[in-house]
Amino acid sequence: MSWPASLTVGALVAIVAGALAGLVAGLITDWHRMSSFEGASGYFVVGMILLGAIAGFLLGVVTSRLLGDASVLKALGVALTITCAIAAVVAGISRSQADIPPTIDGESLVLAIELKWPSGRVPVTTGDGVEPFVRLSALQGNTVRVSQEGPLWFEDAREEDAHWIVPGAVDLFTGRGRRLLRVDPDTLLGEGFEVPLPSRPGPEQFAWSAWLPASRTADQFQFRYRVVPTSAPLRVEQVGPFEIATHGGGFQRVNAPGSSSTWRSSARFAVTHGSASASTPGTLMATSVAMIAGAEPVLLATIDDGQVVLLRDVAGRLQRETIATDGAELLAMPIPDDIAGDTAAGQRVPNRGGVDRTTFAVPGAYLLRGVILDTRTLTVRPVPTDGLGDVIQRIPPLGMAPDGLAFARLAWRDQGEGTAIMVIDLDGGAPTTMPIDRRTMRYGEIDQIDHAWFMHHFAWTRDASGRDRLAVRAGVVPLPYRGVLTEDGTGYREYRVAPAGPGLRPMLERFLVEAFGAVPGDTDPAAFAHTLTIGGAPVHVSYRAEDAHVGVWMDRGTDTGLVATIAERFDRELQGGRYDEAFVP
Repeated sequence: MSWPASLTVGALVAIVAGALAGLVAGLITDWHRMSSFEGASGYFVVGMILLGAIAGFLLGVVTSRLLGDASVLKALGVALTITCAIAAVVAGISRSQADIPPTIDGESLVLAIELKWPSGRVPVTTGDGVEPFVRLSALQGNTVRVSQEGPLWFEDAREEDAHWIVPGAVDLFTGRGRRLLRVDPDTLLGEGFEVPLPSRPGPEQFAWSAWLPASRTADQFQFRYRVVPTSAPLRVEQVGPFEIATHGGGFQRVNAPGSSSTWRSSARFAVTHGSASASTPGTLMATSVAMIAGAEPVLLATIDDGQVVLLRDVAGRLQRETIATDGAELLAMPIPDDIAGDTAAGQRVPNRGGVDRTTFAVPGAYLLRGVILDTRTLTVRPVPTDGLGDVIQRIPPLGMAPDGLAFARLAWRDQGEGTAIMVIDLDGGAPTTMPIDRRTMRYGEIDQIDHAWFMHHFAWTRDASGRDRLAVRAGVVPLPYRGVLTEDGTGYREYRVAPAGPGLRPMLERFLVEAFGAVPGDTDPAAFAHTLTIGGAPVHVSYRAEDAHVGVWMDRGTDTGLVATIAERFDRELQGGRYDEAFVP
């Protein structure tokens, strides 16, 4: 075979090999759940296409040369057969090593579990802010290879035969390896239990298993399990005349900074009113459901078409009212006022895979997408959207006017170089802004601007027309500077003090020497971080000029409780004003 013919075979094989490599690479990214962050999975696919094309070209050329006087079609056929075989082997090996969730009739599965406490023991959380949760692990030999987490629903605990039983759930995320069920923190169950579930469960696993282990000591836990497809209810909750059935899982534990972890879920909910019948089904599917505190049970639900609806019982019949039409996710921010100041507590808790009983637990006004809902009166007011482009969306509203006709939010000004208070008129007027003077209205980071800060510097005053208007308080004593302690949920803490000049770092380091007996290290004064030793533990003190803050932190994976102690004591020092000169406006 001539060289031009060999090159032609190589080119044709390269095209097919590149296409097959792209197909297999796409399957690999799906099977192995490769991240698409910054285009990682896309780069992988493109790289595999190029590699496959190059390998295909070489394979085609080498095959045609080895076959000697064979025709182009024969050489092409042999090369393509080898190419397809290689692609099939690579795909087969990759799939066999992937954690592919088992299904039944195409439906994903959730492992429902019930944990039985020993007689005489009451199920409680650990008391240190860590609520126990389920961990399902796949083993390779006796080593945990990969794990998935799911909630334990302590609010659903029940007592049977002197034993408390707590239900929970976790996604069945793989068919590979033996399965180990544990509860974190691991001090509760110790080594956990092996789940005798086949790699590919069938309908026979829909029923509850026996309690395991079958033989146990008096102080030992037991568990049982069943497989639940997404079309079947995983959990059923009763709220007055409403029955809410949870379908599906998709559980994800979220490490909430400064608080215990919470749960999100991709579950859907079937909401049925007690008046449902064969002629009037009364059931609707929702993506989120929240309970509104009050004398009578009222639900707020986001249904499949994006509508946010109020559901209430009126004389034994279901009454449904649509209050918003674009609520892809039910997000609510409390608007604090003098009537219900407790609503300043914060934003909603992420969905736990069931009814949200926390967000609207305190009666008051709440900002939803495009509307304000007053849960005290169940009235709804639309929020104007014009001129609100500079509002800082992640900061909750700061306050509501006493007449209920305006509320305040934090906004950017001067292309993000400064901040302002924006007053949003609910009576049709244009929004107005009031600049924040950081010399007198002190804050380090915008997350420190809350309802208390707002009321310290501003006041609602009634004008001649009877409307409440926002004004700057006169003669306000500046608040003391204070730092911000953050925790990412993994135990890592960092304490930041801002807006700080470079002179604050040596002052803070002297404070650590005097108050904690810190031993300074041999560090370049101009270095980003200086390391001191307190009780044998390294503590880093950094200064970042770009955003004018001094930070105190310890290495990840170590006990960072000392950072919280430093933050508490240095904040007390800041209240006295002795370090004010080291701050910048």
